[in-house]
Amino acid sequence: MSGPGVGHQFPSQDVSWTKRDALLFANSIGAKADELHFLYELHPNFTLFPTYPIILPFKLTNQEVTDFYAQKTGNAIPGVPNFDSRRVVDGQRKMTFLKPLPVSSAGRQFELRSSVIGVYDKGKVGSVVETEQQIVDKETGEIYTKAVGSGFFVGQGNWGGPKGPATVNYPPPKDKEPDVVYEYQTDANTPLLYRLNGDYNPLHATPEPGQKMGFGGVIIHGLFSWNMAAHAILKTLGGSNPKNLKEFQARFASPVIPGVKLITEIWRTGKPEGGFEEVVFVVKNGEGKVVLSNGRALVNIVGGNSKLRQVGGFAGMSGWLPYNRQLEDIFQPFAGDVMDDNTFDLFTQSPPLRADDGSDNNDSKSAELQAINHIRDILDLSMLPALATHNFQSPVFLGYGSADEKVSVNLGQSMVDFLQKRLDMDVTWKAYGGFGHWCKIPDEIDDIVRFFEGEEAAIGRITSAMNSSSFVPIKRAIQVVGERIPSTSFVYQACRGQPAITSWSARKAHSYGLSFPGRARMGSMGLFSSLAANHHPAALAGAAKHSGAVSEQGYPPVSVDLPGGVTGKWPSLWLRDNCQCKKCIHPDTRQRLVDTFSIPGDIHPSTVRKLDNYLEIEWANDGHTSTYSYSWLSEHHLKQRGESDIVRFGAEKQSVSNDPNTYPTVLYDEVMLSDDGVRKWTDQIYRWGFSFVKGCPATPEATEKLLERIAFIRPTHYGGFWDFTSDLSLKDMAYTTEGLGGHTDTTYFTDPAGLQMFHMLSHTNGSGGESLLVDGFEAAKTLYNEDPEAYEVLKEFGVDGHASGNEHVCIQPACPFPVFNHHPITGELYQVRWNNEDRRPMVNGSPEEISKWYAAARKWNEIITRKDMEHWFQLDPGSPMIFDNWRMLHGRAPFSGKRRICGGYVNHDDFMSRYWLLRYGREKVLNKI
Repeated sequence: MSGPGVGHQFPSQDVSWTKRDALLFANSIGAKADELHFLYELHPNFTLFPTYPIILPFKLTNQEVTDFYAQKTGNAIPGVPNFDSRRVVDGQRKMTFLKPLPVSSAGRQFELRSSVIGVYDKGKVGSVVETEQQIVDKETGEIYTKAVGSGFFVGQGNWGGPKGPATVNYPPPKDKEPDVVYEYQTDANTPLLYRLNGDYNPLHATPEPGQKMGFGGVIIHGLFSWNMAAHAILKTLGGSNPKNLKEFQARFASPVIPGVKLITEIWRTGKPEGGFEEVVFVVKNGEGKVVLSNGRALVNIVGGNSKLRQVGGFAGMSGWLPYNRQLEDIFQPFAGDVMDDNTFDLFTQSPPLRADDGSDNNDSKSAELQAINHIRDILDLSMLPALATHNFQSPVFLGYGSADEKVSVNLGQSMVDFLQKRLDMDVTWKAYGGFGHWCKIPDEIDDIVRFFEGEEAAIGRITSAMNSSSFVPIKRAIQVVGERIPSTSFVYQACRGQPAITSWSARKAHSYGLSFPGRARMGSMGLFSSLAANHHPAALAGAAKHSGAVSEQGYPPVSVDLPGGVTGKWPSLWLRDNCQCKKCIHPDTRQRLVDTFSIPGDIHPSTVRKLDNYLEIEWANDGHTSTYSYSWLSEHHLKQRGESDIVRFGAEKQSVSNDPNTYPTVLYDEVMLSDDGVRKWTDQIYRWGFSFVKGCPATPEATEKLLERIAFIRPTHYGGFWDFTSDLSLKDMAYTTEGLGGHTDTTYFTDPAGLQMFHMLSHTNGSGGESLLVDGFEAAKTLYNEDPEAYEVLKEFGVDGHASGNEHVCIQPACPFPVFNHHPITGELYQVRWNNEDRRPMVNGSPEEISKWYAAARKWNEIITRKDMEHWFQLDPGSPMIFDNWRMLHGRAPFSGKRRICGGYVNHDDFMSRYWLLRYGREKVLNKI
């Protein structure tokens, strides 16, 4: 869109807030004591109400009253009149919630980025200015919220500007009663309280401005009504959980006078969008006049209001119901009137609980609600205000080994009895004769598959019935199990609620966005979560012991109880081999000093001591004493294959929008002057895949020193640090003026370069040459969502590359590599290798396999050349760009004239070393080795 002021960027502004601001905002929009997580700073789930960012453009960093009119001056928009901000009212606001803000900005730096979408002349009545405002983490570049808003400047039109586009309307359905009606009584104090959030417009405090503008006196903030409606929807449909509100918008239709009743009428449309349901609403005053129109929200409906079909099923193995006696007591008549001798004994049970509903009858429904809330309270989850009956409609499969030596089968049967008889749940129970604490293969797996296939029609959103770790929630995995994966390939670990996957099924599950275990992969689409990712020394309970059991190798294992009910077990030889004392690990190099193969084969402890800060073991047959800190043991307890968490550090990787203003950027001076600046820089590269550096001198010397702030420059057949023009001095397409499609560099190396930097020093006597980036990980996710079979082909079929243009080299990798390279244990995509120009003829496959590869590659090429995948921009002198060559595809448009470019490569391992050490510190990194 073009027009006056379109695209104008206002200066970024710092924003900040405190926990007190969070409390005040929730109070001012109608939160009550039944939503204590918005109103009490010590609540275990204390959180910021999601629409709070809407106030930050007014508040900024101020903790004192501000002059509203003075604050609104000085932001002229080129090409349009200077409007009088004293005569502006809100037109429409839409907010999208991308990531929840913390309850306080303390220790972080956030900023407001604002830009103009359009300025529209509405004639005599006034003008509309439409803007987009983003709340952004200054350090990481993450966008938390986006708000598109319009301000109506009363009586300031007729300046010859465009009328503006037609708006999209969301009218309420005709001839249908609202699903929810929410009433709120305002009074004279309503605007006086809301303005303390930072919107100090006198229009909402004293009558004179409103009289001049034709409102007759004080009116309530339009954004109060807007926030009140958001609160009404989140409370009545979203269970007061901020995560259940994805998008919210409304148009300001008429002013609200203090003292009127506001009535929010809400209709569910049943239309799904991105995992949420669309609802529409209007807000009226007590006389029926609409004050907010065009209301629309995307909500995850919970509780009794949920009409969406629920989860396909739950599967649990070798589990038990926590606090079973307490839950049974809840259902006993007058249980709360009885206290036995052990009421306050922490090792028996807590006092029996009753539903406090104001009546003398503890009926089954209130007991069910209390049972759920008892478990939720133990888990530090917020209480449910009402019984969500659909939680009990999801079928459950529970499997058990009758000879389980870890958790008695009687505990499983007790759980089944409670769920069936007390909560009336649909439970399928099967005990496997003579089997222990694991999944019986193939019998139990086949039973699980048949169970899911039978419930396939119920595929929908996931709602956890009791948040018990004994249950494994299934989402899209129902499709994978029922349609894609052979029954004997989908294997679950007992107890831990995590899957152990054979290689075939892991590949298929990964193509559906599932990652095993414990970590969201590929655009945060992961399904399963780890139960005990971090172990704290203070939480280590239970004595270390020398188990009487014997491992496969014949070495008696040593076990230590770890938090979360996990017991770490290690073969004696492993512990002796990995002794952490100074005699066995060099204190400076961290290299082994012990000779592994001189350790006696029958090594075993004579004494195991659990001391305050470490475990000490005296070995019986080599005279050595070993020490292990509890934190080290927690980091190194042995995992089953498929359970390892090799990718130990780093925030989830994310993609940026196509707006160049959102591209991650650092300043040259901060990178060159401090390691903190390098930490910020490497974090951006890791998280977003690339970063720009502003303010660099346009010289090869300065650029080389900049790149060396990360690590040494990797030499190749192009040299080390390169400085070149398009003169074909080296025989490579990069040294021409032709356009280059999206590709990764050095696919002909066994170990491709990790990072690549470009700095355009000059471009004379010509034009063109715009640079291209494509997020390979985002494109890969798109491919396996749209065509999982094509993804599988590019993941499995190896391709050879070569570099043979120069006479003195003919480089080829040690073996063919696929386009998508995944970690062999975690299944995580860690590298994209794609350069069609450097590809050798493929001969390592049948005609059918080669044909499948070409079809898959064609689909891949179609995706990476889509407009919404491409990031085009012009490189400028003084702004080097660096990117992750294992993730980002790069290219350029053809150009004329002469361009001079300098840059270089950095090894991926060297980059990750620098990133880990700067972000986490050497001690934490070494503790994971």
